[in-house]
Amino acid sequence: MDLVFVFPVNLQKTKVLLSELSFFVNDEPAVIGLSENSDKLVWTGRLSPQKVLIFKIEYKGRGLDQFVYHLDPSLPVKNLRFISNIRGGSNYDYAPGVIPATAIEPHDQNNVSLTWDYKSLEAGVPVGLILPSEKSFSMLIATMTGRGWACYILFFISIVILTIHGGKKLKFYENYLISACFGFFFILLAYLAAFMNFYLAYGLSLLAVSALLYFYIRHLLASATAGYVVLILIVLFLTIPTLAVILQGYTGLIYTLEILVLLGMLLKLSTQRFFQNVMEELFGIL
Repeated sequence: MDLVFVFPVNLQKTKVLLSELSFFVNDEPAVIGLSENSDKLVWTGRLSPQKVLIFKIEYKGRGLDQFVYHLDPSLPVKNLRFISNIRGGSNYDYAPGVIPATAIEPHDQNNVSLTWDYKSLEAGVPVGLILPSEKSFSMLIATMTGRGWACYILFFISIVILTIHGGKKLKFYENYLISACFGFFFILLAYLAAFMNFYLAYGLSLLAVSALLYFYIRHLLASATAGYVVLILIVLFLTIPTLAVILQGYTGLIYTLEILVLLGMLLKLSTQRFFQNVMEELFGIL
């Protein structure tokens, strides 16, 4: 008997991104093609008498709010067994008109399996669920960017003080390059996070920007110490403020402790003669 397996993909393609799609028939990888209208995945095969076929499809989705599989309401259904394994959260819900799962098996707080098991149905019914909501990393990035201007001002003032102490006045294009590196962190993070784990993207973005600024300032002032100072400034004015956004329950505490550390550093530096000279020269420039 010839058999056709149809997997509808009725999605808003501008909002939903599916990736790492895998299709299995009886646990064996199989090729499944996209229809001409790009609205369904279609597999065709042959079913021998008394043979059972088990279809399995896996994918990752971004922007996918719910998953509902619609069975033909005009045809009876025999031996329906539909299993949905959800990763990324357990706060699922059922979409309107969907029959609830007959069995629910939570694995941990971020993984749950739901099973629809019916021996006989008079007509096809929709099965599926509203997918768990994950932390909105795009909102985190937007918050980081919105607060970044204050951190940038402090970072740039510190860089100016550092270069004056190193006996160099920054040219306009050098100012621009340093500013561009600092701001590029947020752009790089947003694009990397769209294609990989957010925390990995965050670490790589921070590492890339830190390396650029470290080697540039080190070469600019011909001083390895200046490079290490830049890394400290990145920790103070980029790493800690952005971590405060990620660790939302501790944001105020992190900011307060950072301000306390900065005040302590300023009090200590204000007693040093070189810092007093640098500040006098800086105010003279202003």
